[in-house]
Amino acid sequence: MKKLIYRTLEALGVAALLMVPAIYAQVKVDVPFDFQVGDEKMPAGEYYLAPAAQGSPIITITNEQTRTARMTPVTIPLHVAKPLEKGKLVFNRYEDRYFLSQVWDAPHSAGYSLPKSKAEREIARVTRSGSSLVAVKAR
Repeated sequence: MKKLIYRTLEALGVAALLMVPAIYAQVKVDVPFDFQVGDEKMPAGEYYLAPAAQGSPIITITNEQTRTARMTPVTIPLHVAKPLEKGKLVFNRYEDRYFLSQVWDAPHSAGYSLPKSKAEREIARVTRSGSSLVAVKAR
């Protein structure tokens, strides 16, 4: 009986891994402001976002000017009814600070949410004006 339970849990775990969201194509975007991904600060500039590997739930964010890269997981799949013509990045804005929140991949109708970092949760807690969403379309 224990073996059956373990095998069932193992099969459920494999199924869950197969359902993890993935970015399918490269997104190129010019971000006009400094922003944060997780706890890392990124300067304004041109960025490429692409899957770390085929079907991976981890994206690589590369600054075109400095050639520095950052890897981050995408966690929550998001969907729109109509496929997007262009990809986009969505940022949570708290006064003059921006945090990458969503990556939308075109021509698919899928987007993916990034987890809030400790820094973002802290600034959200102390910011009286709340947050707003800022979208930057891909080129």
